[in-house]
Amino acid sequence: MDAENRYDVVGDVHGMIATFRALLAELGYRRGGKGWEHSEGRRLVQVGDLLDRGPDPLGCAELMEELVRDGVGEHVLGNHELNAVAWFYGAREHTDAKRRAFHPTLAQIEAEPRRWERVEAFLRERPLLLSRFGARFVHASWPEDEGAALPPTLADERHIRETRKGGELRAPVEFALKGPETLPGEPFYDEGGELRRRRRIAWWRRYPAEAPPVYFGHYWLRGAPRMLGPGGNAICLDYSCGVGGPIAAFRAPEGAFVLAANRDVPDRRGPTRPEAEPL
Repeated sequence: MDAENRYDVVGDVHGMIATFRALLAELGYRRGGKGWEHSEGRRLVQVGDLLDRGPDPLGCAELMEELVRDGVGEHVLGNHELNAVAWFYGAREHTDAKRRAFHPTLAQIEAEPRRWERVEAFLRERPLLLSRFGARFVHASWPEDEGAALPPTLADERHIRETRKGGELRAPVEFALKGPETLPGEPFYDEGGELRRRRRIAWWRRYPAEAPPVYFGHYWLRGAPRMLGPGGNAICLDYSCGVGGPIAAFRAPEGAFVLAANRDVPDRRGPTRPEAEPL
């Protein structure tokens, strides 16, 4: 089979470095004398949220940078990467709640600022949307207009600043990297312990059956992995790795899910809750 059509998609990592490495090994990716490679010529796409929560967020970003550098990987920007970059450009409020969410990454940045300089440069070159292998890759939700309002990357500092509240890029970037949400309602605590008033919407329930397959993360799913949407062509790969759940991958064209147990933190998932509100 043509190696160009053989690929693996990896969901949210959230600083779980040992878990990430274990999954790469299980999928057959090895680092040899010439860098990272796969014996079958497979490619890997990671759909965002390398940072925060786990013990080594910057290490996860550096590992992803190696995979991209060696020509076997692609990375699509997640909202946690965006927030980390925007933090230093005045595009995110420095509230106590946001500082707590950002703490694992921020602590590493403050301890090793030069390490962050390289990671930041890498992240600012990553796409917000990716079309490859006849499929679509985005962190949270694929925009119906195919991202016409989105910049290709955040390499331009002006684009970072425009993701602030009231900025012209705020709405389209939030849609792609955080997904659509309900209007404010009763407050609740999410899986990460953060108090929220908006709930995420299960946009994939209206994803066209005739559209290309779309891969995404972000939604903290539970239970057995499954294909989503009317056509079974929406594939979420976030199974709560950020709070001790497994890291998830999908192998194409085989159509097989792969889950690797979390090796970095104990399972802190709370009681089952709906992953998103219906449309």
